[in-house]
Amino acid sequence: MTSRTHSALSLTTAIALATGIAQAQAAELDALVAAAKAEGKLTTIALPHD
Repeated sequence: MTSRTHSALSLTTAIALATGIAQAQAAELDALVAAAKAEGKLTTIALPHD
């Protein structure tokens, strides 16, 4: 395998992993929002000011 092919495969793998992680985090956030709505409130700590 050439260096260029190896680099391309590494980049493709990194993109695939990042996409999977982002999707998992979005699902976790959706679950948090659903739980907060069911409870009626969401308490947060140390959010930045707008």
